[in-house]
Amino acid sequence: MLNPGAVFAGYRIEGLIGEGGMGAVYLARHPRLPRYDALKVLHPRLTTEASYATRFEREADAAAQLSHPSVVAVYDRGMEGDQLWISMQYVRGTDAAAELRMHGPMSLRRAVGVIGAVADALDHAHAHGLVHRDVKPDNILLSPTDTGGERAMLTDFGIASVTGHTALTSTGSFVATMSYAPIEQLEGRGVDARTDVYALGAVLFELLTGVRPFADLGIEAVYAAKIRGDVPDLARMRPDLPGAVAAVVRRAMAGDPHLRYATCGELAEALRLAAAPPAPPPPPPTAPQQQPAADGATRIARPLTAQPSVPVPPPSWQTGPATPVPPPRRRSRTALVVGALLVVLVVAGGVLTLVLLTGGPGTPAGLKATTAEGEVHLRWNGVRGADHYEIRRDGTRLTDTDATRYTDASVDGGVRYRYQVLAVTGSGDRSDAASFAPITAAIGAPRVGRPAVDGLAVTLSWAAVPGAEHYEIAREGTPLDKVTGTTFTDEEAPVGRVRYQVKAVDDDGEGGSSAATAVADVEPWAGVQPVASVLTSLIPGAPGQSLDGPVAAHSCVVGDVSGTKALEGIDCTFDNGITVFVNRFPDAATLADVVQFYNYGNGQVITTWSCDDQTQGQFTQWTNPNDGTPFELLTFVDEDLALFNVYVTWSADHTVDDLYNTFFLSGITCS
Repeated sequence: MLNPGAVFAGYRIEGLIGEGGMGAVYLARHPRLPRYDALKVLHPRLTTEASYATRFEREADAAAQLSHPSVVAVYDRGMEGDQLWISMQYVRGTDAAAELRMHGPMSLRRAVGVIGAVADALDHAHAHGLVHRDVKPDNILLSPTDTGGERAMLTDFGIASVTGHTALTSTGSFVATMSYAPIEQLEGRGVDARTDVYALGAVLFELLTGVRPFADLGIEAVYAAKIRGDVPDLARMRPDLPGAVAAVVRRAMAGDPHLRYATCGELAEALRLAAAPPAPPPPPPTAPQQQPAADGATRIARPLTAQPSVPVPPPSWQTGPATPVPPPRRRSRTALVVGALLVVLVVAGGVLTLVLLTGGPGTPAGLKATTAEGEVHLRWNGVRGADHYEIRRDGTRLTDTDATRYTDASVDGGVRYRYQVLAVTGSGDRSDAASFAPITAAIGAPRVGRPAVDGLAVTLSWAAVPGAEHYEIAREGTPLDKVTGTTFTDEEAPVGRVRYQVKAVDDDGEGGSSAATAVADVEPWAGVQPVASVLTSLIPGAPGQSLDGPVAAHSCVVGDVSGTKALEGIDCTFDNGITVFVNRFPDAATLADVVQFYNYGNGQVITTWSCDDQTQGQFTQWTNPNDGTPFELLTFVDEDLALFNVYVTWSADHTVDDLYNTFFLSGITCS
């Protein structure tokens, strides 16, 4: 873990952006240019593993071939010490997965924009012979633009497949997220552009529902569904959307690649057409006017010929001087404006109808702005006839939405903002801007990464929160410390599931404070932790630690179980020479075989052992016939400990009674 202020590969680390299984991404200042980059650093333990290192380097090589406004640019890569790194474009904002977690499904208008940008990026990659193979909301970054819009960008080409070259994964295996991978990818068959079309269709489903495709199914059921060619039912989850949108998802996620769209651009265009409002119906034809004739019959009146707008000269046969025709009288401009814009008189059936013509939609009312955890929430009443609403922040257009609410997650805590909303019709007419009361954004909650557990030490890391003066750390509600950096280590965490809280605080501003939580599973002894948590006088809190127990001072380490039937174990060595092996076995039958092995022979004592008159398990005491060393073997009746045993031995110059009196009678297994 790199701390703020550290220098790595020439970059100055400013803070942690995020952390995953392969490594971490940091906000870093470029060593020479006046800019910030995102620095992706592979975990040291993975650098020596060929598959991870190859995938990491391939991400840089693949993305470096692309130059597209919707692809996160890669600048450089290298090795610093024993760690591989990639420097790439820093994108301020969030990813689509986090956006869905925070705000739920997107509007159709917004989803169309995101899918369109990502589709264009994917088609660009396909034109360069690259198939992304891991398109999902986590790999789509969303960033506000300077003009108030939104920019969607595709990242993480770590498992991209180069057309005509060997894929990173082997036949029959895959590295991807199952919900978004088509069946041919899951089965390790060939992939092409239609693999990304399927994934983009799955992303579209999630953007509009807030739920991953097949989220209610287990792994086996998902695999079976994809073999059958099942597609999640968008129409059932979003009946308010046009049916054509659900049809786009069905075709994009078709089980047969040949039935999908040929390109991602085709998918995006089909979505755009499906989301477009229907064209207004043509006006009804005007029926010819019927007029009664003098004889009582009804005849169809012929349409009148349009009259010329200029005087017609008299015919040549007209005698005498022609009467001068006066110029047409100019109508009052005021009368035209009033007549055209205010009143239309319609006479129908003797009824006079007055129709007032307005100049656009009404101004939104009922405005309310609130703030919490680094976000500003806006609400207003709907306006009749409005197609969507335009949101402005500090005089600059921020975005459009077809809902009557909007959440701005791109604010800085402690900063005062002024918002406006305008109603917009389908023809583009805008209402007057309605202004919200100025509001100071509350400070955002820290984005806490996955806690790093090393024995009993738990290290928390989080992204710096704009406007935060310091951070307050608490464990299970108990304050631990106050720090100004973005990391904290709890050196003596309790064993078990531990909940931490990191609170960002704005001391001198109006941003207040906001907190986030993280949960760490502190299990320094891994699968042997259940018995370690019971035998606390025998087994210390973490490997390498020492205890001054009732027998003698001793320490324990992770055991080497190679060549045995155990899955894992703990080896403890006492200063007086006693050695203890605590092992976990895969199943009850294997453990029974081990116990039977030690119980076979003559002269051993087989009984039960107790603590406070409560039977704990079986107790075997004997001398090993192979080397003459005394030993004790303990098992457990507790179902949580039923797959463990404890084997205690001493050197051959001690008797069984010496071991029994020194070790077992000390009560070390009961305290």
